[in-house]
Parts: sequence; structure tokens; C-alpha cells
Amino acid sequence: MMVRIFLEQLQTSDVKVWVEGDRLRCNAPQGVLTPALQEELRKRKPEIIAFLRSTSLGNSSLVPIQAKGSRIPFFGFPGHNGDVFCFVRLGQYMGDDQPFYALQPPGIEGECEPLTTVSDLAAHYVREMRTFLPGGPFFLGGYCAGGAIAFEVAQQLRAQGETVALFVMFDAICPTASRLHNVPSFLIRYLRYRVQYHMKSLAKLSARDKARYLMDRARNISRMVNSSFRKTSKNDVEHDFREYLADTTLAAVRAYRPCVYPGRIHHFFASELSLKQSFARQRDWGKFAAGGLQVHIGPDGCVKDTMLLEPFAEFFANRLRECLEIPSSTP
Repeated sequence: MMVRIFLEQLQTSDVKVWVEGDRLRCNAPQGVLTPALQEELRKRKPEIIAFLRSTSLGNSSLVPIQAKGSRIPFFGFPGHNGDVFCFVRLGQYMGDDQPFYALQPPGIEGECEPLTTVSDLAAHYVREMRTFLPGGPFFLGGYCAGGAIAFEVAQQLRAQGETVALFVMFDAICPTASRLHNVPSFLIRYLRYRVQYHMKSLAKLSARDKARYLMDRARNISRMVNSSFRKTSKNDVEHDFREYLADTTLAAVRAYRPCVYPGRIHHFFASELSLKQSFARQRDWGKFAAGGLQVHIGPDGCVKDTMLLEPFAEFFANRLRECLEIPSSTP
């Protein structure tokens, strides 16, 4: 659940939260603050503090995940849903000496129409970043669909004479995977993999559990099909502008056509399993990295959706810090 939705639910129960220094304060009617809710607040404290601090920044796309420290800040670009708080745990483990900022897309609050191309999104972010950090150098990283956006940001920064000292991707499939001539082979491999996976799962179940398993899978497919054919229009913005922004950003990333980047890309893959499930389409970025694609593989059991969460965030933060300590070898 996104932190904003969680806080909105607290508001409906008259639970008030605010930040004092580095502490999260809470006030609630008697009996509302159950042990389960207290534990949820404890677990989500870093996200909530980062979110509440970001609301004081007005319309800026820059959100401080970890603002302390005198080192050159790292800038993170979230996935297609624009949820910058996916970086909270990663930023925590980077340490108090490493500032970490995330970039959220215009329109995430319904204040304007979302930008419809990766180039326009990147240009918007570049303006904000250069205002915040005149002269660079820049450390960049993009998660999932944000990898393509960060890629274009790096291109535009370099075109404007800035230095991109480090460029990182977190399990980001290259947009070339969605090109028409690649889709059939990808679907065939994906379906073959899923059939094999489900057959192995069914073989371990009783007859009753097999029937329940098949019914659950059928419901999931039905929901996916309905979601795919549901059209999102501008009229949906007021009703669910976040979903509209997510759909718009995903369409922009799929339409993006990257050009060769003159530097190196460090690509963090969640795990060998994650690579297998996506048929290593993340490696396609190597075709666009003149300085090479440096691969970093995450621990067993990690997948894209969990790589920035506990218990895996510390592993990737340590690898990222190692990359920050290595002098840039980009031209």
C-alpha cells in the first residue's frame, strides 16, 4: 500500500501524524491505536517521515529521501507509478553521509496533465536537478520503468555539458522488448515458462487443491484481461489520477527509442531468478552502453518487487555505495 493511501486511511480514523525533527509523532482517539497499527507505523516510519517532509516542497519534483550528508547526492527515478518512497529503505542503508533524492513525475497529485514522452519527462527532471545542483557531477539511478527515464536524463545531462559520474539501473527491462517484432517470441517464451511453472505447482497438490488453484489462476487472468482492455481517459484523472499517470508513463517508456549512451551502465538485477523470469531482457541495455554494461546480481529469493525492500535493500545499498567509491571510467 502506498504511503499516501495509508495516511489517508489514518485520517478517516482521526489519527494524526506529524514530524518533529527526526521523530514521528502520533495522536489518536482512545482504542484506535491498536498494537497492530502501532507496529505498522513503526515499520513505515521512514516512508511516512519522507512523505510528510516532501509535502512542504510545493510543486518541486525533488523529494528528499535522505537529505543529510555532504557527499554528492544520488538521484533516484521510480517505476511507472511514480512512487518515490520505494527508495526509502535503500536511502536509509546508504548512510547519513550520503544524500539521496528521488524525482516524482508532474501530475502525480492531479495538479496537471502527466507528461507523455520520456524526453519531456527527462527535460523536466534535468531542469530541476541542475537548479538544485549546478555544475554536477551527477549520480543517477532508475528502478524498473524509471531505468529508461534515468537513461534519457543521463543523455540530456551529457548533451548539456554535465558530467554523469555514475549511472545505475535497478532491474529495468529495455524498451526494445516491447517492439513489435520482439513481442511474439517474448510471449511464446513467457507462456512456456508459466505453463511449466504451473504444471510443477499442480503436481504437488491434492485433487481439491488443484481445483482451487486453477480457479484462482482463472480469476487472476480475468482481472488482467479486464484491466488490459479498460481504457483510461482524461476524464479519469479526477477519479484516479495516479492510475492515469502510471498508464501514461508506462506508454511513454514503451514508445521510447534509446540511442547509444557514451558511458557505462551499472545494472543491478534482483537475482538470477528475476533474470530467468524476464528472459534477461534487462541485458538488452548493453547494446546502448558504449562504456559497457556492468552486471550486479542480487541474492537468491529476491525479485524485482522486493529488491528495494527488507531484507534485500541493505544488500543493494552496499553494492551502490561500492559503485559510488569507484572513480568514473566514463568518457
